[in-house]
Amino acid sequence: MRDFTAHGEVVPRKAIEVIARIGTPAIAALSDAVRHSKDTRIRRWAVEALGAVGDKAALPAIRAALKDEAMSVRLHAIHALRALKDRASAPLLAKMLRDESGGIRVNACDALAKIGDAKSAAALVKALKDEQWYVRQHAALALAALGAKNAVPALKALLKDKRKAVKEAAAAAIEKLGQ
Repeated sequence: MRDFTAHGEVVPRKAIEVIARIGTPAIAALSDAVRHSKDTRIRRWAVEALGAVGDKAALPAIRAALKDEAMSVRLHAIHALRALKDRASAPLLAKMLRDESGGIRVNACDALAKIGDAKSAAALVKALKDEQWYVRQHAALALAALGAKNAVPALKALLKDKRKAVKEAAAAAIEKLGQ
């Protein structure tokens, strides 16, 4: 797969989709593409395909993709871990709450909520102070999804946020947590 190149999006994407349909036997080739391809698109599609395969054997390559230089590869790795509901990856996803990209941080919040690992609540409480309002909003919603009642004081502080969406998310989270 490292030597597979094509211009445009359709041909390489379709090739990786076909490889993903092979299932578990394709994990080695897809993992190799994630780790060694110089083409960002190939790495991104390979991560997406590994998530679609749905086999826990793909987790090492997906987790490694969280450190990729390309934001799109990191994003697809987060989506794959979210789809697999891999609780063991929650600490890695919590680290993604410090990523340079606000979009990555938002998706990490959402993935942590979906995975349901209560240990990630402390990292999400820190994300309530993120510079980007949409990260604060998603962190509040994630804390509610986790049932993190100990986050209520931090959520109450968000009721004074300058962004209406953040205030509404905080209020909804507090209500969901029964406070």
